[in-house]
Amino acid sequence: PGGNLELEVEENLPRIDADAGALTDALLNLLTNARKYGGSPPRIKVKAWRESNKVKISVSDNGAGIALTEHKRIFQKFYRVDDRLAREREGSGLGLAIVKHVLEAHRGKVELESSPGKGSTFTFVLPIFQPIKSSRNSGGPPGPTPGPASLSDSPSPDSE
Repeated sequence: PGGNLELEVEENLPRIDADAGALTDALLNLLTNARKYGGSPPRIKVKAWRESNKVKISVSDNGAGIALTEHKRIFQKFYRVDDRLAREREGSGLGLAIVKHVLEAHRGKVELESSPGKGSTFTFVLPIFQPIKSSRNSGGPPGPTPGPASLSDSPSPDSE
């Protein structure tokens, strides 16, 4: 009950080539974890920005934080941090493994910045959409090109 959610999205973010449903599920997993393991009341910040040829989306919380020794293991299936807070909260230990799998399937990765007492920031790093350049002399039949996903709910000029 209660809490604060702050959203900061850079204008004119480039498109990413993505399964919007899978990325939404991964983002919802991080938001659920931030609410579940965040402070009391939870303060959550979601930020999206471009950095070089990547789009980054981060979810930060004000929770207890995660020890450096746990950083790699928390992305393993069924792994849960062995502390009082984790034991008090329901969970299967699959969420972050799924997040990692989804990001890797999109040629991206998930990064973690966290330390005890400082909260946690999980960041999606995704390549920007690069349209496939077609050539009349490509040697193969033309095929469908997957469409890019957008971070906004508004229709793109291409889809009308």
